[in-house]
Amino acid sequence: ASLDSEVELLPHTSFAESLGPWSLYGTSEPVFADGRMCVDLPGGQGNPWDAGLVYNGVPVGEGESYVLSFTASATPDMPVRVLVGEGGGAYRTAFEQGSAPLTGEPATREYAFTSNLTFPPDGDAPGQVAFHLGKAGAYEFCISQVSLTTSAT
Repeated sequence: ASLDSEVELLPHTSFAESLGPWSLYGTSEPVFADGRMCVDLPGGQGNPWDAGLVYNGVPVGEGESYVLSFTASATPDMPVRVLVGEGGGAYRTAFEQGSAPLTGEPATREYAFTSNLTFPPDGDAPGQVAFHLGKAGAYEFCISQVSLTTSAT
């Protein structure tokens, strides 16, 4: 691979038809329509991690650069917590956006970061990509795609 190439680290980047290897908790059953997945969040959740969409199994390397992007919406408007981190152990994070702004209009958010930690792709505390969706208020969360690529810059 050349130095300027990007490598997709997620085996399942589209939510048009299925969850694939992602897991969903603390929400309604997912509905797949119009190229995306939507779930209802019940509200009354005190912690962001009380509901979520999670993929465990991403290798993350210290000093490596990455780009996380996703296309999602929330109705009513609601910020969500998105992170790349450790799916176990101390739940350390290599990247965290505590309030990625989502509105009723699907929008793509893109975040570039360099990890200061290393997480293996498997074991008790593998690398993970997680959307923490728990909120006090009820809302609908929809997502059509997510990507985590290595970056040369």
